[in-house]
Amino acid sequence: MTLKQLYEERGKLLSQMKDLGKQIEEADDPVVAKEKQEQFKKWDEEREAVIGRIAIVEKAQKLEAETAKVINTPEKQDVEEKKKEAFVDFCRNGYEGLTPEKKATMSSMEYRLSPQEAAQERTTAQSTTAGKGGYTIPTLVMNDIMTAQLYFGGMLDDKYTNWIRTPHGEPITVPTNDDTGNSGYLLTEATDAETSATDTDIATKTLNAYKYTSGLVRVSYELLQDTAYSNFTGWFVDLLMTRLFRGINTAFTTGTGSSQPQGIDGAATKGEDGAARSITRTDILNLLHSVDRAYRFAPSSAFMLNDDTLLAIKALTIGSADDRPLWQPSIREGEPDKLEGRPYLVNNDVSDIFPTYKPVFFGDWKKFGIRQAGGLRVKRFDELFGATDQVAFVVLGRYDSELLAGDAPIKFIRCGVT
Repeated sequence: MTLKQLYEERGKLLSQMKDLGKQIEEADDPVVAKEKQEQFKKWDEEREAVIGRIAIVEKAQKLEAETAKVINTPEKQDVEEKKKEAFVDFCRNGYEGLTPEKKATMSSMEYRLSPQEAAQERTTAQSTTAGKGGYTIPTLVMNDIMTAQLYFGGMLDDKYTNWIRTPHGEPITVPTNDDTGNSGYLLTEATDAETSATDTDIATKTLNAYKYTSGLVRVSYELLQDTAYSNFTGWFVDLLMTRLFRGINTAFTTGTGSSQPQGIDGAATKGEDGAARSITRTDILNLLHSVDRAYRFAPSSAFMLNDDTLLAIKALTIGSADDRPLWQPSIREGEPDKLEGRPYLVNNDVSDIFPTYKPVFFGDWKKFGIRQAGGLRVKRFDELFGATDQVAFVVLGRYDSELLAGDAPIKFIRCGVT
């Protein structure tokens, strides 16, 4: 489907859901109402799937435009295609199965690039020996991977969270500051500007580089060597990246900060006390307004919640005298659906609505820093599962995360005890 067709499909589903919602409200027979509720849920799942496809298509178009700015000559395009071809051959046949030309191409990718550095064609010549063990994923595959990130949780959406990419993995110190309580003041003529001056405190936080892995994935030689299998990069992204991205999204959400990333669950501040097993519009409004206006209206401010909580919120209306839904589907191409006028991120690692849990977060996500040290690396193991004629692959990446502001830029609703 084209992007236009996807938006038309979403509009069709929204119209069907609206009509069915009225039928459910007016239904007198509980059995009929339940059947219609099941249909409503099915259409809602289909709508979410369409939204996911829209996000992927829009992101892919954006990446294509960005890549075109960098790779704007036939010569550069040829270089990228050669990198991709060499990488695919490395995965299929191993390093020793490469031609000398492709070995040289692989050596240019061995430097652990960040996605931006890879896109800018920064390469470092290194040894072509096989003993080096790992290679950076080339740019064209990296674009597929960056797009795929959006499927695995809101913490990986770099439109909102603040990704800090460094070429190496030594700890980095990030300054933080809370100055929201200070304001400028009137200064009379000939008065010393330091008379009533207020100092500001600058603290620091450290971002490390914890190693995460997809875990070993075994692949048969038959699959790797099947020359008719053309979508190798799509297979590669689906097979290995799903595991890695799911794992680091969980770390960025619920990590303890002790020898692992600090997740938002432990870093954010309570903004509202809710009921134990339900959520109301009042809870959402109180959370929204508990966040300082400086963060509430930031371009990167958004709600974050899991899919079940989103479904519960979709059942809410604006008020007793106004039966319009609180959740607001987008009617403009390229615009996200909204909640109380703000976008939301679906992250299934966020807690459910349950006693003492934290089901909804809101704030400025650019204040949440995610550090990636170097680029993603892929390793191939030829002998490990030789008895079963299989090759093992693993993807490795180094990450950390931390809330980089001490003045509560992100807050949450906490469910009651009972």
